[in-house]
Amino acid sequence: MSGNENGSGSRSGSDLLEGVPGTPGGSGGEPIQPERGRPRFPKGYGVPATPDGLLEWRWVEERLERAKNYWICTTRPDGKPHARPIWGAWVDQSFFFDGGGRWSSYMGENSQMTVHLESGDEVVIVEGHVESVTTLEPAVFATVRAQYGSKYEYKPEAAQGLFQVRPGLVFCWTKLDKDPTRFRFGR
Repeated sequence: MSGNENGSGSRSGSDLLEGVPGTPGGSGGEPIQPERGRPRFPKGYGVPATPDGLLEWRWVEERLERAKNYWICTTRPDGKPHARPIWGAWVDQSFFFDGGGRWSSYMGENSQMTVHLESGDEVVIVEGHVESVTTLEPAVFATVRAQYGSKYEYKPEAAQGLFQVRPGLVFCWTKLDKDPTRFRFGR
């Protein structure tokens, strides 16, 4: 990710998370409907100028819920990227995962995290902020455990120890020149 919260650095051709903490996840209320639109790409990519073909939010959630492997990307204190595959669950418009390692120490320096799925044919990229979970509504935790149990031979024992990524921006597409879509969560 280039740039930072104060706007310094360069921007890529696509929109970048601009320090938007987001508000989805763990609310227990009505899900937030993110704003849907086109991501910005340099000319020549063939991205449609009209909203025709935009993907639906449910399409994104279905892929995030059923995915078995996710990739998380953080930044080391020296600015180098760090990516790794991880297990997790998409529940209540947030990505939950557990574990530890180098990436968990990097979060104290920079809470921005990117989560993406393995597929290059059904692309879903979540940009957001990660935080350690201290409390979680019992129904949300039960759903996290159930989703883990349906995909892995493992379930988290307690909400404490989980991490939660709340999205600011989500990018998705099946064909870059047909349906690239950006979802933006509230500021």
